[in-house]
Amino acid sequence: MLSTPKALTTAVIVSVLISGGSATAAPPYPDDLPDFAHRDDPHSERYSFTGGSTDRPMLVLYAEFNDVPYPAGQDAAFWEERFFGPFPSVRDYFIENSHGDLVFSRALETDASNGGAVNDGIVSISVDQDKGDFLQMGRSAEAKFLLEEADPFVDFSDFDRNGDGRITNLELVVHRFDADPDLVGGCGTTRGVDPVTLDGVDMEIETTNDGTDTNLATIIHETTHVALDTIDRYRAGVGRFDIMGPTCNNAPLSLRRTTAWHLLHLGWANPYIPTRDGYGDVNGLNLSGEHFILYDPDEGTDRYYIVENRIREDGTYDDSASDSGLVIWEINDDLYTSDTNAVRPIEIKRPDGTIPGGCNGGCYGGSGIDAWDPSDDDTPQRAFAPTTGPRVAVRAIPAASGSMRVFFDVRGPGILVDPMDETGHPMRIDVTPEETNILRIPVMNTGEETDTFRFELFDLPAGWTPGFDHKTLEEHEPATAFIPLRPAADAPTGVQTIGVVGRDFSDPTIASNGPFEVNVVLDETDLTYTGQPSAPTGEGAGFTAQVTNPDDAGTPPVEGATVMFELDGPGGSLSASGVSGADGVASADPSLSVPPGAYELTVSMDRFGKHAPASVTVPYMVERRPSALAWAGDTVGQYSDPTTASAILTDAINGAPLPGRTIGLAMGPQGASATTGPDGQGSAQIVLDQPADLVPATASFDGDPTYLPTEVTVAYQVRKETLSFAYTGDGAVVAPAAPVLAAHATQDADGSPGDLSLAEARFDLTPTLTSMPLSFTAGVDASGDAITVAPGLPIDLWGVEVTVPGTNLYWTGGAVGTIELAVMDGERSLAGAGMGPDTASMRTRLTLGGVQHDGTAWKNPTRLDGSFGRFEGDAYDWVVVAGDRALVQVRGMVNGAFPGTLRYTVADGGAPGVGADAFTATLRDPMGTMLYGSGDVTLSSGNLRLE
Repeated sequence: MLSTPKALTTAVIVSVLISGGSATAAPPYPDDLPDFAHRDDPHSERYSFTGGSTDRPMLVLYAEFNDVPYPAGQDAAFWEERFFGPFPSVRDYFIENSHGDLVFSRALETDASNGGAVNDGIVSISVDQDKGDFLQMGRSAEAKFLLEEADPFVDFSDFDRNGDGRITNLELVVHRFDADPDLVGGCGTTRGVDPVTLDGVDMEIETTNDGTDTNLATIIHETTHVALDTIDRYRAGVGRFDIMGPTCNNAPLSLRRTTAWHLLHLGWANPYIPTRDGYGDVNGLNLSGEHFILYDPDEGTDRYYIVENRIREDGTYDDSASDSGLVIWEINDDLYTSDTNAVRPIEIKRPDGTIPGGCNGGCYGGSGIDAWDPSDDDTPQRAFAPTTGPRVAVRAIPAASGSMRVFFDVRGPGILVDPMDETGHPMRIDVTPEETNILRIPVMNTGEETDTFRFELFDLPAGWTPGFDHKTLEEHEPATAFIPLRPAADAPTGVQTIGVVGRDFSDPTIASNGPFEVNVVLDETDLTYTGQPSAPTGEGAGFTAQVTNPDDAGTPPVEGATVMFELDGPGGSLSASGVSGADGVASADPSLSVPPGAYELTVSMDRFGKHAPASVTVPYMVERRPSALAWAGDTVGQYSDPTTASAILTDAINGAPLPGRTIGLAMGPQGASATTGPDGQGSAQIVLDQPADLVPATASFDGDPTYLPTEVTVAYQVRKETLSFAYTGDGAVVAPAAPVLAAHATQDADGSPGDLSLAEARFDLTPTLTSMPLSFTAGVDASGDAITVAPGLPIDLWGVEVTVPGTNLYWTGGAVGTIELAVMDGERSLAGAGMGPDTASMRTRLTLGGVQHDGTAWKNPTRLDGSFGRFEGDAYDWVVVAGDRALVQVRGMVNGAFPGTLRYTVADGGAPGVGADAFTATLRDPMGTMLYGSGDVTLSSGNLRLE
């Protein structure tokens, strides 16, 4: 043996219990627990501690036949490796499963056989028969024959360990191993040996009957029969969880361990026997054969449950196990020898409660629903709680792993806390800092009486505040414990492992606990920017944002959170922060010290207690500052004159002047530019070359990188320039000559002459004797002269007024006073004399000296006698006779002493003239002073004739 055999001791209680548990049995369990291995009363000499711990040699009789030679590549060395080598081999299997308690060694030889090596444990035998003929002998006879064939190479007396003259299977294990195919259809058997004595000892043994087409599991199965006297358990439905289950026709290296039931009886492992309710760690069966026995003292010790942890894993002797997880066996030891489907000493308890078949229509080979693994969708069950038989249970079964912590519910009081999810993994419960989170933990009173329990948390991080729950539960009543937990405000996010414990209120030693996970999660934070989308550079940014918590009812505001505002863009960046108030609004109003442009504003908040960090980015425009223009120039001016265009440019927000900027200035279509001075004012002179009109006067600023453009417009009156006319045309003409109307224009001497060619002269002619006025228009040339002819002008004394037409858009004005134009009829004459009273009732007399035109001038004097004296003259300015009326202006002498001018009108009423003819006369001195006015004089004597 590789290790000292384990002593059969009283099974130990579950050692993995919560603090306060007892290490001794509790009623109704006895202090000295039963020996379920019943070492003192084994089922057989070999199926016992003795068989399980007796090391012995193993001899392989490797036979070939005339018609069935050794398969290629399967010589003695090959099979030595398979029987005696490292994993996987027959020898290694028993060492590993017995944990070193049972070791098969190579049987010693006296000589090498058939090309083999000495002491390799393999005796190669060439049978001088065909295989079919050989098999006619029968198995026992065949075994005897092969032993006799091996005798020359082996001294069998060396195996008689106790010297009693016989060899048993406790002293030697013999494999009869044939070259195949078709020894037993790929399977194997065990048979006795016909009586034979070799080297002085009787061979009282059984041998295996295997061959080269027999898989390794079957070879081990048959070895277990002959070495340990085990019974086939095909019909018990053990599947691939026990080497004594069906192994035929599996893959060549198909492997599976034996159950803890065999380990128990062979002394290869001691069980843990829980006597109090609580958790225990069920480690993989490969680890020292660890397993648990659950029994009810009231049911006796022949019927109980074995709980083991099986792990299907490549490279192990469980690599062909049907499933992984907790495996529960129901044992009826008093039925040990039974090998029928109906009466089973060992039966697997599957999660779904179904009973696997034995060998009805083929032996049960196992399935994926044999083991308890709630993480497997096919086996979601987590509690084995039989309703008949021993009153015990296995609860809180976790997901399959190398160590499965399960709750053993045995007789007596107990409390189960089961902080696992439905897949058998530790629960993961989301909790929020600063809030009282209610943790819902499944619990159960596993005792047989009503009891009261307290449930609380432990292993909490510093600053976390736990609560507790009390519950009174009836016998085996499941419930949910509601345990408050308030994580610290600064609890790190992520998963923390804590524990929950349930204790009997009156007996704290009745308790259980379990770890689980809390996942610290933060409430979602909504961060909404509510501030200005833009502001001018240099002004307050107007940042505001609201922080709310959508995870709380009504999305309440979050108070006290620091909100950061980060502005970043082409002109640089700036930062500011604010703290949210009771309304959840945080504000910051830094001066925008960056140049205008399109920026991004990132509004962010670090984690604040239970509130998760948040960030939002919005576009933000740093605007150019507004500017303003005020018109400071003229608002009225004349054509051709210079006018001042001026405006003051200022910052529209603070009113500061903006020097050094270029502004545009315009009066109507005429424009100029100017640069603003220190006071923000810019001015320019514009000489108006546009027609009179009400036009816009505009000042404009195109803007710059800092300031927005602006303009201002006021009404500007462009007036006409004043023009003076001097009449230069005819004063008198004798029809039919057409008079020439002419004038010379002179503009104001203001130093800014206009274009006279844009002017016009209108000659308005007003008749004296007739009733139809006439007008003539002439253009003015660049020198100021305007000339036109008035053809066909009726004979009359015309008053001529020269003006610029009102329709002219540039000029206004005209001649001062009215000029007289006499159109005369040279064929008419005036004669006669007449007298009558004037307006002063004084006698006045007009004498016409036969005034007539001689083709060159008017001749013959006119004489007027009145209260002023006498006037006499013959220097005629004009004589106009039209119809029965005449107008005459003549220059002469007054009283022969000084010159004077006489203008008179004659109305010829026909003969005899008295009472019908009339005249009026006005006499003026050279200064224009009137010397005499007759008023209307009707002749009282004489006759005035217009011939």
